[in-house]
Amino acid sequence: MPKVSVIMPAYQAAQYISESVQSIVNQHFTDWELIVIDDGSRDDTAAIVSLWADTDKRIRLIRNEKQAGAAQSRNKAIEVSCGELIAFLDADDLAYPQRLQKQVVFMQQNPSVGLVAHWLDIIDQNGLLHPLQWIWRREKDTHLPVFLLFGNAFALSSVMMRRSVWERLHGFPAAFEPCEDYALWSEAATITRLHIIPEKLGARREHNNNWTNRESEKSRQQTEEIIRHNIGKLCIAPAANELFLHQQLRHRQFALDNTFAQEAQKWLAYLLHQNQKHRIYQQEAMAEVIGEIWYDYWQLRHKEGLAALKGYFGSPLWRANGIRKNLLLPALVAKRFLK
Repeated sequence: MPKVSVIMPAYQAAQYISESVQSIVNQHFTDWELIVIDDGSRDDTAAIVSLWADTDKRIRLIRNEKQAGAAQSRNKAIEVSCGELIAFLDADDLAYPQRLQKQVVFMQQNPSVGLVAHWLDIIDQNGLLHPLQWIWRREKDTHLPVFLLFGNAFALSSVMMRRSVWERLHGFPAAFEPCEDYALWSEAATITRLHIIPEKLGARREHNNNWTNRESEKSRQQTEEIIRHNIGKLCIAPAANELFLHQQLRHRQFALDNTFAQEAQKWLAYLLHQNQKHRIYQQEAMAEVIGEIWYDYWQLRHKEGLAALKGYFGSPLWRANGIRKNLLLPALVAKRFLK
């Protein structure tokens, strides 16, 4: 029985799937099975994978009789898989050779972690580094569930999770497709520890035929619905304007005026208050993530001098930030006015 089951749904993936399969064959860690599920492709996807399966018995191809979508396809593939660890890779993305090995070692050394991801490069349709790369930074494990309150914090093709966690969650919720992964991670955060390895161990390919690109409006709507659901865990039913503000804060799309500052402070304080009351997230982590948003906002307004300092320190939201940040803003203000 293989240690790791790699799950790869595929639809019209002939252009890239051979590279994706090759990236698994090239893994330093060899105790794996790769299950590719073809979701009704009309191109050569199945034929290409069949050739790979003929040469490597660790590779299996299964086919949906009718197109089922990515969520149900992943669930079906997982149900017929054997590994105690489940890794995901989309049919246009790449896993670097160390990926599985590093994730398996981490999971063995950290039995309380049920889901581990990693950083990714962004590549274009030709496999070259994309000029626009995601910005990664080291994050505390305790912050990750709070990030999910604001949006998806994990790239699907970087995730490995324990089968026991997947079984408790009953798989990807098809109702939230194409954001079923975000919905699943949000629920995983309620039952297990999460971690992101701060290394680029794979690549996500950006091109016009990405599932999320094809379904961009639906993706936006489903993301909003999942965020609404996550906020609901705090016993908050956000009004439309509150949800819009929450999204602005998530994307750092700040309006640099006092009305926005007052609304943002009120909303963020309310989230903290409700979490203190219901204990959904670790309160210290919640305060630190919210404090960081508050700092980012006033950093953009530092040119306003003393008014910016008054706005930042006028709310208790600053208190969770470390000494460095709480000294940096005054330093930025001083530098501005000493020029």
